[in-house]
Amino acid sequence: MPVRVHEVGRPPGAFLDYFDQVISRAETHSLEFRFVEGRMRRFDVDVLHVCAHLFDRALGAGRVSYATRREAVSLFISQLTERRIRLVQTVMQPLPPAEGEDAQRARQEIDSATSAWVVFDESTTTPDPDRTVVIPLAHYRERFLGYPRGTTVQGRLLWSVTPQLSAEAKRLLGVTKVAKTPGLALRMVGLATSDLISKAQVARQSGEAVSSRFARLSDAALVEEMGEAELVVQPRLASFEDWQTVLLALSLDRPVLVPDIEAMRRLAEEVGPGWVHHADTPFTAAALDAAVATVRENPPRRPPRLERRAPQVVGDAYAQLFRDVARVRSRKKTVAAAC
Repeated sequence: MPVRVHEVGRPPGAFLDYFDQVISRAETHSLEFRFVEGRMRRFDVDVLHVCAHLFDRALGAGRVSYATRREAVSLFISQLTERRIRLVQTVMQPLPPAEGEDAQRARQEIDSATSAWVVFDESTTTPDPDRTVVIPLAHYRERFLGYPRGTTVQGRLLWSVTPQLSAEAKRLLGVTKVAKTPGLALRMVGLATSDLISKAQVARQSGEAVSSRFARLSDAALVEEMGEAELVVQPRLASFEDWQTVLLALSLDRPVLVPDIEAMRRLAEEVGPGWVHHADTPFTAAALDAAVATVRENPPRRPPRLERRAPQVVGDAYAQLFRDVARVRSRKKTVAAAC
């Protein structure tokens, strides 16, 4: 019997997406996926898989009071329990503390009903380590074999932006102007807010070496941009898109500068020397100078080690997790029937 999995989100499309790796081995392991971006209205599945920060999409509560949301959570969890649907949450970033008694109790209900949490690395915390599974993000080496790659431009720092940028990230604008390394230039690509677009224009007018391509790039265009960068700069890691930028760069043999956090220190050790450079945030001109100097003076001697992130390995891990939690569901159903 196939295992039926409800995913909260859009099905994978033309652009890189987290769900690409989640469903990559569906046929091999007899999994059936349903994608719904909003409220979960049908409960005829074995597993509900949701990114923890998007749980309210499945709930369909919208912007309501904490008390109303708690009631909605209780009803939703009771529906999952009644139909023996196993809940799996992926934690991409730490959730903010629940404020107030109603929010705390709602969080407790959700956590108690969760069969497993998925995290990308060992440094990410969850409410229960015993119910936590580490599944690293897959690399993209095979996916982009044969794609044209641009010629590396010395001094180019590539920043793949997203609309959800922190104030610290925006401070990267203006840093290259005071850096000591000759010829440093910041290249920004991706979807940007009007505020960032305006700040980039002001930076150019003030004489800073800044260029941009503010649009949602195709995978081919992003690969080309990565190939032209001497260093990929990622000033924050708070979403799947941020992680994806780092893994894509490494898959294309481009070194990265990332925040000095435990997850990135672990990644640096995993992939080998010369690929992952880290610094305190917000990045300073001195940090950029140091990273570029290291890349030039001590370039990596071999490609980054990404074997544990092979797409097949990652896809198998998700499939095994879904089958494992569904098996528990099936056992409970059989016991209940026998009673």
